[in-house]
Parts: sequence; C-alpha cells; structure tokens
Amino acid sequence: MSEKNKQDLREESVATGEQGTASENKITFSQRLSAPERENVRKCIHFLFTLVPILSILIEIFSPICDVYITKSYYTLRPSETIEYINDKKFGSYAYLSIAVLLVLIVCAVIIFAMIIRSLLSFRNETKMIRSAKISLTLGAIITVLYSSVGLFAPMIIYTAGGNPSKVNISFTALILTVLAVVVYAAFIGMVSIGQQQSDENVFEKKARERRENLFSALRYRKIELTVYVVCSAAVAIVALLSNIITISIRSNSISISNHSVTGISLLQNPEQLTTVGERMLAFFVFALLLACATLAVMSIISLFSRSVFFSKIAIATAVVCTLSSMLVGLFGRYYSIVQNMNIETIRYVISQYSTRANEIIEEIIQYEVKSTSIWWFVICLGILVILFFRRPYSKIIEIEGQIAAEDASMLPQTVEISSISGGALAPEDAFEEENSATEEESAEYLEAPLEPVSPIDFEYDPCPVFSQIDAEVAALKESRDILFEEPTLPRLVDFIVQYARNSKNHLFYTHETIAAFLAGLGSTRLSILQGMSGTGKTSLPKIVAEALCSVCDIIEVESSWRDKNELLGYYNEFSKMYTPKKFTRALYRAGLCSDRITFIVLDEMNLSRIEYYFSDFLSLMENDPDKRELRLINLSISRTHEGEQIPYRGLRRGHTLKVPANVWFIGTANRDESTYDISDKVYDRAHTMNFDKRATKMQYFSEELPARYISADELIRLFDEAKSNVTFELDQYPIVVEVEKLLEPYNISFGNRVAMQMESFVKIYASCFAVNESIIKDGLETILLSKVVRKLELKRIDDKDALAAEFDKLHLTKCSEFIRGIKED
Repeated sequence: MSEKNKQDLREESVATGEQGTASENKITFSQRLSAPERENVRKCIHFLFTLVPILSILIEIFSPICDVYITKSYYTLRPSETIEYINDKKFGSYAYLSIAVLLVLIVCAVIIFAMIIRSLLSFRNETKMIRSAKISLTLGAIITVLYSSVGLFAPMIIYTAGGNPSKVNISFTALILTVLAVVVYAAFIGMVSIGQQQSDENVFEKKARERRENLFSALRYRKIELTVYVVCSAAVAIVALLSNIITISIRSNSISISNHSVTGISLLQNPEQLTTVGERMLAFFVFALLLACATLAVMSIISLFSRSVFFSKIAIATAVVCTLSSMLVGLFGRYYSIVQNMNIETIRYVISQYSTRANEIIEEIIQYEVKSTSIWWFVICLGILVILFFRRPYSKIIEIEGQIAAEDASMLPQTVEISSISGGALAPEDAFEEENSATEEESAEYLEAPLEPVSPIDFEYDPCPVFSQIDAEVAALKESRDILFEEPTLPRLVDFIVQYARNSKNHLFYTHETIAAFLAGLGSTRLSILQGMSGTGKTSLPKIVAEALCSVCDIIEVESSWRDKNELLGYYNEFSKMYTPKKFTRALYRAGLCSDRITFIVLDEMNLSRIEYYFSDFLSLMENDPDKRELRLINLSISRTHEGEQIPYRGLRRGHTLKVPANVWFIGTANRDESTYDISDKVYDRAHTMNFDKRATKMQYFSEELPARYISADELIRLFDEAKSNVTFELDQYPIVVEVEKLLEPYNISFGNRVAMQMESFVKIYASCFAVNESIIKDGLETILLSKVVRKLELKRIDDKDALAAEFDKLHLTKCSEFIRGIKED
C-alpha cells in the first residue's frame, strides 16, 4: 500500500471517529434543560407554576357562580360581591351560598400562599420546590373542579329550596387554565427526568446504551397505543353522556304531536328547566359520571407526560370507568324503553276492567313512545376495552420497564469489597481494581481504584445482569496480589490484628483478649452477635479484622420493615422475567466465586426487626453439614442466552440455588434500646455473643500504618481445626461448670449439647491464641460462660443479687459476679 493510500485511510479513520464522537456527544433539549447550570431556570419555572393556582382563584372570585331570580329580575352571584349580598336583605339565603364559596376560596388561597412562601424559602432545594408546585397545582385543580360543580348544581338547589328559577352562568376559564398548567408542568417534569437519565448515562457502554434506547422506543410506542385506547374510551363515554339519552315521541291516532329528546348537555346547560326530582337526579348522575371520566382521562395524560410509574394502572382504570359509565347510560335509556311497554300494558289492563272496548279506547287516546340509542355507545366502548385487553399494551409496558430497570442495573459499576492495604479504613464496594505489577515490591501496594465493568459476552437474554457482572469481575479479583501472611499462627494473628488496629487510620484499641474472643467465636459457630450501646466499636471490629487480613466485609443495613427472607435475598418479577438480588445475595454470590477469601457479611442493627422473620432459614442452614448448606432463591431455573445457547450463572446451582460457602461468616450488630427487639434464646444458642459495654478507646500513641497481610479462608479454618485437636479440654471435666448449673437452676437457666460443643470449641481456640495453660483455659471458660449462660439472668428476677454474686466469687468467676451486681432491678 502506497504512502498516499495510507494517509487517506488515516484521514478517513480520524474523520469517522470525530463523526462518531460528535453523534455520541449530541446534546438533546432535555439534557440542556436538566444541566446543573440551568438549575436556576428550572427553579423559576417551578415557582411560576406554583403561582398559577393563585391566578385561578382570583379569576373564580370575580367570576359568576350563577344567576338567581329575585323580585322579577335576575342577579348574578359573584364571590367578590359577597359583602353587598349580606347588606342587601333581598338576597336572603342566596348570600350564604356566596359566603361559603368565598370562604373556601380564601382557605385554599392561604394554603397556596404557604406553598409559595415555602418555595421561596427553599429556593436552594429544587426537590422541595417541585413538591410545593405539585401541592399547589393539585389544590388548584381540586378547587376549580369544585367551583365548577357548585356553579352547575347551585341552580337546582336554589330552585328546589325556594321555588325561584335560576340560570347557569359559570366561567370555565379558571378550570381550563389550571388543567392546562397541570398537564404542561407534568410534561416539563418528564423532560427534566429524561434529561437527567440521559446525562447520567454510562458513555462506556455503547451497546447497552443502544439497547436502552431501543427499549425506550418500544416503551414509547406501547404507551402511545395505550393512550389511544384511553382517549377513545373517554371520548365515547363523554359523547354518550352528553348526547341523546332517550327520545319521547307523543302522537294521537297515528298523528305525531311532538318529539322530546333528553340529552346530557341539555340537562347540564338548562337546570332551571328541570321541574321534576327525576330530571334533577338524572342531571346529577350524568355530571358525576362525566366528572369521573374527564378527571381520569386528564390524570392519564398527566401521568403519561410526567412518565409516572402508575401510568398503566391509571390508564386501565380510566378505560374501565369510561366503559362502565357508557354502560350505565345505555342501561338507563334501555330501561325507560322497556318500562314504556309495561306502562301501556298496565293502562290496557285498567281500562279493560271498565269497558270491553279497551283496545279501541287506547288507539283513540294520546300515546307516547320512548326510544334510546345510547346503548350503542356502550357497545363501541366495550369493543375498545376488548381490543385493549386483547392487545395488552399495559403488560408489555411493565415488561419493558423491568428490562430497562435491569439494563440500568447492569450499567452501574458492580461492587467487589476488598480491604485496602495502603489505606487504613475499608474502601467502598466498587473502590478496587487489580494493579498490573510484575515486581514483588510493587505487589505490596494495593491501589484503591474502581474495577471497570467487564462484559465479554453480549447476551440476548439475561434475567440477572448483576450476577453476570459479578461473574465477569471475579476473574480480575482473583488475580489481585496481596502480601501473604507467612507461617501464620493464632497468637501471631491476634497480635498482628491488635497492632494493625492501633496504627490504622482510626487508631482503634482492641485488647488481645477481645481479638482472641472474636476469632474463637468464628471458629465455634458461623454466626456472631456483637451487642451493646452505640459507639463501642461493634461494627468497627469485623471491618478492621477484614481489612488487616485482606478480606471482604459487606455491611447490610437491616430495616425495621423487614418481615420475610425476600427482604434479605431479593425477588423475581413474573412480568419482566427478571431476578433482582439484594445486597446480601450479591455478597453471598460473590463469596462463592471467591472461595479463598474470608468474607464477613455484617447485618448492621440486626434486631431492628425480629431476626426470626428474615433470618430463620439461615439459622436452620447452620445446623446442616457444610456441603448441604444451600439456599433456593427462586422456584424456577434461570440462565442466560447467547446465540441460542443457554449459559448458566457460575455461582448458581441448577439455576436457582445458592450455596453458602465455607469462607462466609455472618456477624450481627445489635443495639439494646426501646427501638429494637429482644433477641430470642433460639438465636443466642446458635450464635457466639460478644458484649460491648464500654465506649471504644482511641490510641494516643501509635506508629506508622502497617500493610495488611493476606490469609486464605482455608488457612484460617486449618488453624481453628488444629487448635481444637491440640488443646485438651472437656466441659464435663471441670467441676466449675456443674457448680454454675446448680446456681442457675432456680432461675430455669441451662444449656444443651449444641451450646456445650460451642463452648468447648471456643475455649480450645481461645486458649490457642495465647500460650496454652490452665489459667488461660479458665479465662476462656469464664468468658464463654458469661456470654452464653450467665447473661440470661438479665431477663430473670433476682431476689438477692449480692448473695448470688458472692457465690460466683467463691468460684473465682469475677467477670460473672461483676455482671450480676450490675444488673438493673427493672
């Protein structure tokens, strides 16, 4: 290839790249509107829409309510002239109507003024300004609808009460203005939200962005389709309510005398001509249905423009209500047609009782006929509803929205929690990246950097993109290099963690006994509970241990509303066919793929909700053998599809089951106050408990930060197993245990085989953390007796604490005796 051709090729490539970049960087109007520098413009728009209801109320104050007939003349009632009506006695009871309307308008104006003041005071907070504008517009819409309703029905009420005719003379200016403002503001909010979504889009995921745009295009089409059905249903229902309901034809001897049509619009326009109770009831009936259909239709349009998540539900409700409204009008007209024939038969029967010429007499008298075609409007509306349910655009909208949500989740950087070596505190989940280094010195420095999302395969169908993202990231995670903990032993491990915590960024102080008790708890059971008041270092303990050992520490914030395991695990959407795992499930899934790393899953403030509600399955799982600790997430099997081939998720068994790996320990922190639940004995018996009764102490003297050292989960478990086999300790051989059982027997406190096995494992591992001797074994025994057995006295009534404490002193269990003396009387 010649140099000229090469140069042309390079220029063409550069031009193509610039063109692609320009197309990708094209800024839409929504993005410009939602840009940070346009924030003040948006705030001014929010404030202007907050003012619109005040303008509507001013219009209503000077607009007529209706015309009333007094002393052979018509007078127009206006709220602005209320004082004149009160002073002029001729208005009488009509003045009360004007007073009531004026008071309602004043109250609403005060509330809206409060929203305006709130909007001004919170000018720095756009969210509060949006809330104020929405409240103001909603209140304005309600008051304008009520004002219009009063104007329509006031003439009927006045005529019924006083017998004087009145006329409708209401202005719909305020109502139209407010409804238009609500619709325009909804469209404005929708444009801003779309612009923010486009601005926050991940530019590195071009294919994902294209898929997202295609999904939005499909969603837009389905929403337009559903809107067309709704608008057609509303239009047909409104026409049915305002058009001809019944037609009454009067004739005599086959000669037509007159035809009288009852239409919805005539009932609402001329209430003064409604002389019977039935006509006025029919007018109210038509107005109520008309108001319901129009309101729901406007709400559907508003929810469409504002991109509300409730659009589908509102649209379906609108179509159903419009169909029911047209059905009621149709049945009303059909009913009168049937009753007309029944009336003729009744008249025929009555006349036949007095004369044999019944048929001839009936032919000679005036006859009437009632016809109604309103039932056909119902047939049309029902047909639209049938097409709507056959096409089912609402279910497709829900499915597409679920796919968009899953696409958004897959575009977010997923989290891999590795403790930082160069830093003192734990870094966030997405704060780590493999450092490409070849030398041993460089491998000692572990940089905190985001791990770029990797998506080597573009799946046609992926029911759980989060799992796919973790699958792609784990390969990079496993290649991360750490300083190994050479020739680890439990005493060296305890001493290193104590020194690391002291010299860490937060300069935490933990005694050797505290760290030894924590490690011994890990070796005796899979669940540890760290309880005590706030600020005592409960959460910091597992975090600093994980940081020191290059391990993983996931913090799961427990919420008081949790009632079942789905709050912990996640849920499967039947419409979108997508599974959304919660943070707990993501941590468990990642731990299974990184089985060599120690993983702490910390349930922070775990007793904000009852532990048995959401954690009972895991309490049962811990009773099983390690190979049988499996948890079924969903009732069906899920897998990804690529080029027609089913690709399973690496961390799932049979496409639905998650194994609880051996490198995972569950740690719960618990506060003890009136906002939390008591922890039951069922949980205590399966857990190792550590109590933090004093505030955490910070070190005043410390040296430079120490680099973290990596130890694998298998190595730590091996240290635990060696301690259990090397240390000789059997609970039954210590008379002190029997004496404690005797002392606690009056309080109905004892322990079973499960607790006894945990106590033996704890003492053996605790003693192995120091130079094993009888004194250390007794110290470990007292520690576990206090946390597992003696502490249950807190919930018992003790008549003589000093006497009981003295008995424990005789056994040289000073920690237990001090605890008993500190128990509160209540």
